[in-house]
Amino acid sequence: MVRFIAGLFILQLLLIPPGNSNAAPLISIGDYDVLVGETATIDIMVSDIDAIINSFSFRVAFDPIGLTAGSVVAGGSVPSSTSFFFQGEADNDGGLISLFYAPFVPSPPQIDTAGILASFDVTGDVLGSYQLSIIDLAFSDVLDPVTVDFRNGNVNVNAVPIPPALLLFGSGLIGLVGLRRKIKI
Repeated sequence: MVRFIAGLFILQLLLIPPGNSNAAPLISIGDYDVLVGETATIDIMVSDIDAIINSFSFRVAFDPIGLTAGSVVAGGSVPSSTSFFFQGEADNDGGLISLFYAPFVPSPPQIDTAGILASFDVTGDVLGSYQLSIIDLAFSDVLDPVTVDFRNGNVNVNAVPIPPALLLFGSGLIGLVGLRRKIKI
């Protein structure tokens, strides 16, 4: 009898896959550099998917003084189908980007691969470093909530560099003007 129970225990260990099968998906935004007045496309990534995601909603908070958000589009990890609804919008007064994905049918297409969940454009308005904070997360499979981890990102807005050749040319012109005035006097 002891051998039979030990055999069942070993069989059970062999049938359970190694690792944590309940790892939470990771929603992340990377770090980006943009010049003042230029636009960058920010990708919201999903990775470490062990759960199936059928719907989600969350917001990304940003500083509207330093950044202006533009269009929001679904990424490649979101199934392209007419059986779901995706909405993304930017509120530049409140500094929020809202994303919402929900199915229209009982057995919807599922997000089950890593990749880009959504993308949006930002324009750098003022020099500085601005955090993109993921807030108000709600992810679910068909019936139950799905716990997710998240990682915020940053946008660094830098000054437009003046080409060194332009500085050299300008200083040369100033030198010539000064030399000409000296010769006239």
